[in-house]
Amino acid sequence: MAPVRGAAGIAAMVVLAAICGAMAGLELGRVLGPCAARGIRGWFACRSAITPSPNTYWDGRRGSVLYSRHGIVQTLARTHAADALTMLDVGSYVPNAVASFDWIPNKVATDVQVHRSARWHAVRGLSFVRGDYLQLDFATRFDLVTCTQVLEHLSDALARSFVRKMQRETRPAGGLLIVSVPFEMPNTWIPCKARHGRGRSPSALDSCTGHIQDPLSATEFASWFNQTDLKQKRKPVTGAVVSHVISRGKVGVRWQETWANGTRIAANYQVIAWRRIT
Repeated sequence: MAPVRGAAGIAAMVVLAAICGAMAGLELGRVLGPCAARGIRGWFACRSAITPSPNTYWDGRRGSVLYSRHGIVQTLARTHAADALTMLDVGSYVPNAVASFDWIPNKVATDVQVHRSARWHAVRGLSFVRGDYLQLDFATRFDLVTCTQVLEHLSDALARSFVRKMQRETRPAGGLLIVSVPFEMPNTWIPCKARHGRGRSPSALDSCTGHIQDPLSATEFASWFNQTDLKQKRKPVTGAVVSHVISRGKVGVRWQETWANGTRIAANYQVIAWRRIT
């Protein structure tokens, strides 16, 4: 009987090895993104095609606690939306941040303005729509919607309108929305010197190149995700905050400090991940 048990054991080990190999392959594919199946030579060519060219705006942010591959936003996305196939980024400005979500095959970005050196047309796998977000109408709903460091430039009413619309843009029964803003930063950090109003577009009114919202508390920020809009005739969207992360920077540490009135101060941020239910 020993040879039989030995043969059965070997067969079981082969099956187990095959299963482990398949699982490892799936995980490697998830980590390496859509280029994983191209082979070694094809992987480098693919990566070159989907990676935006560098620019000074992104170079000053890519290693921060928000935007790096191990930063808060990517960690929340990989934790709560690892299987996402579609993504919308609101207020992109440059393609680098949204392109870094390279495991998501279909990505759309939108902004009312673009960085002068951003070459959106040269990035494959990423579509850019320029326009007033509140006036745009997307035919689909997205597995992941992100909006990083945008809402602090808007008034309370406008910021709340953005959040409501982004909640509607997420896929029902599981779509994820991730939004980041500063956390209790002084209003002298990036002060709003003048508010803008262009035409009759609601999102062009009461916005500023500086920050309107500073200092923004965790309680105020969280309240934007639990709104009842009585003016909306459509069926209300329901969901829940699954994570609210607060990051406190440290003066003297790269990527964790900034400047206000010529003085170094800690850069503090907060990020909310909200999952749609209906």
